[in-house]
This record gives sequence, structure tokens and C-alpha cells, in this order.
Amino acid sequence: HCNIQYSPNYGVALESNAYFTAFTNNNLANITNHPIKLDANSAHTIGTGNTITGSSSTKGIYVDGGTFDKASETWLAQTVPYVLNGTIYIQSSAGSQLTIEAGVTISFTQGSQIDVSYGSGTYGTIIANGTSSAPITFTSASPSPTAGDWDAIFLEDGTSSNTSFDYCVFEYGGGYNAYTGIIDVTNANISINHSSIQHSTTYGITLNDASYFGTFDNNTFSDCATYPISIYGNYAHTIGANNTFNTTLGPRVNEDELSQTGTVTWHKLNMPYYIDGTLYIQSTSGTTLNIEPGTQIKFTQDRKSTRLNSSHTDITRMPSSA
Repeated sequence: HCNIQYSPNYGVALESNAYFTAFTNNNLANITNHPIKLDANSAHTIGTGNTITGSSSTKGIYVDGGTFDKASETWLAQTVPYVLNGTIYIQSSAGSQLTIEAGVTISFTQGSQIDVSYGSGTYGTIIANGTSSAPITFTSASPSPTAGDWDAIFLEDGTSSNTSFDYCVFEYGGGYNAYTGIIDVTNANISINHSSIQHSTTYGITLNDASYFGTFDNNTFSDCATYPISIYGNYAHTIGANNTFNTTLGPRVNEDELSQTGTVTWHKLNMPYYIDGTLYIQSTSGTTLNIEPGTQIKFTQDRKSTRLNSSHTDITRMPSSA
């Protein structure tokens, strides 16, 4: 219940993992720099009922890069964004979970990123489940944002399958390198639904190695400079049917052995699948790839061999009355 105002620098600055035991119902106004500055491991201690007004509202809550290693904490919605500077690692040997409340905006300074389970033998989870009326936004901190302003959300090997993004907006990222999307997944499975991925200087989402979607539906892609999704062939069937690609290309299916036992289905999308390299459809017990009616499959020309190779398998077009 305090007023913190007319500071020529920060309003409140917490250094070296200092934190609030309580911080509620405060008003921060007319502060020249960021109203609050603190570390990633302390941002969850900002409580409810705070307002940031006047010139202070043009800058967000400044969160320094570092490691979030708490067992389970939540970043609560405030009246301004959280501004991430540097790399925030979500990880610990016992597992750390960061939940982001519906309505939160997280903006990134140039070259900043979130990295889940980057360290060897570490585990992490990020849960960002917004709502249709209060989405969660991951965006650029620049007042004039452009694609590639910030790097990416990296989800590494130790990322929990509980990781979930629902009703989120991901925009103006992809600045890490030419091969990494706004979201980059390595040997993990995640769920993304009801979300928008837009204004990427490269891909929208890149899935590396044995990465796949737990669920992936009702998402929209737009303004991705290359492919909206890059995924290996064994996991392309995890792209749901109810996604919209307002892009010049459809998902890229990287060369792989589609060795799922039994039957998997490639759903009809509003853009083609692009097979890049050789997709082997085969397993010792037999593999069937069903392709829904109306699906388009295109083959790239920038590889020595781009083809489907089926051995002891079935490739079927699902029956249609049309």
C-alpha cells in the first residue's frame, strides 16, 4: 500500500537474488527508468494489486538474465510487461517449474531468450496457459518491433512433457540464427494450442531430433520468413488438423525414418507438406502412413535425393466420398 514515485532511476531495485517477502497494492508512478528491477529467481515475489502509471508505464519490470531454479512458482499478471534481458534458464537437478499467469506480457531485449533445461542433468517445465480474453504474449521490447529482435524460447532435452502453451502469442523473435525458430525444441515433446506464431525472421517452430507435439491444434502462423514448422518425418503426424498457415510455405518434413509401429496419419492442412530429403517409411513390424484427402505434398530441390522410400509398408490415401 505504498506510493513509489518521481525517481530519476529505478523505483525499486533488488540485487543479487534479493526478493520481496510481500509486495502488494503498491503504486509506482513517474519513474524515469524501469519501475522495478530484479533477478529471474525473484520475479515471482511481485504480488497482486500493484499499479504502474504515468511515465513508468512505458517501461516494464526489468528481469535480469540468470537461473530460475525454484520448485514451482508463478509470474503474476501486472499492469506492465516483464522485460527480460539476457538468458533466463529454467532448470535444476530436481526439476523447476515456472508458470506464467494468463494476461502476462513478456518482452525481450535484443538477443534475449528463455532456455529450459540447458544444463546437463537438469529438468524444467514452463506452463503458459492464457485464455481467449487474456492471452500470454512473448514479444519484442523494442518500441518499433521487427522480426528477429529477440532470440527464441529453447526447450532442451530435460524439458518436461507437462510444458504447455495455450492461448499465447509469439512474435518478433527468431533472431538466434538462420536455423532456429521463435520456439526451438530438442528431444522433447510439448503442447501448443490456440496460439499465434508470427513475425519471425526465420522459422516459426523448429523441432530437432526426437521432438514432437503432445497436442498441436488451433494455431495460426503468419509472416515467417522460411517454413512455419520444421519437424522430422517420424513425428510429422503430431501436427494437428486444425491449424492455419497464413504463410508462403507449409511445414518442412526433414529426412528421417518414419518407423512408427502401426498407423499414423498426416492431416490435411491449408498448405502443403514439404519433404526435404529421403523419408523412409518402414519398420520391422510394418508401418502404415495414411494421408488425408486433399493433402498436398511437395518435394524440395535443394537436396541430392528427395523422395519417399517405402519398404514393407503401406502408403495409403484415406477414402473420400469426393
